[in-house]
Amino acid sequence: MIKNIQNETKVAVVAMESGTKQVEEGVISTAQAGDSLKAIIQMSEQVGGMITEIATAATEQSSTTEQVNTNIEQIAKLVKESAIGAQQSAAACQDLSNLALDLQTMVGKFKLEERSQDGGGIPRRGSGSPNKIDAARPKVFAAASQ
Repeated sequence: MIKNIQNETKVAVVAMESGTKQVEEGVISTAQAGDSLKAIIQMSEQVGGMITEIATAATEQSSTTEQVNTNIEQIAKLVKESAIGAQQSAAACQDLSNLALDLQTMVGKFKLEERSQDGGGIPRRGSGSPNKIDAARPKVFAAASQ
């Protein structure tokens, strides 16, 4: 009987030692799992921060894109207005050119005659030298009719 009790005690001690070993291994595994969970939480927080930064950057980019679109629309409007102004300027220049040609044609129809003192027209000053006004006129009209 004593041997039997001793054997059962040994079996109980071995079982307790085995149980203790398993508990120690469980504690180690639990500690490792806890460390892994802490690392996962830390990484999740980092990913959350990155997602926030990405969302902020996307919002800023969207706002900037809207500003660029608005500026492009304004530039397009100014280009259109500038083109209209250029067309109006070109038309005005063409009209002015036509008026200048018409004026040149009209002036070309006039003939100025040299007048002398004895010819009964506008007398020349001095001894046969042309009047400054009379001398200038034929040159202007002659140049306009060419």
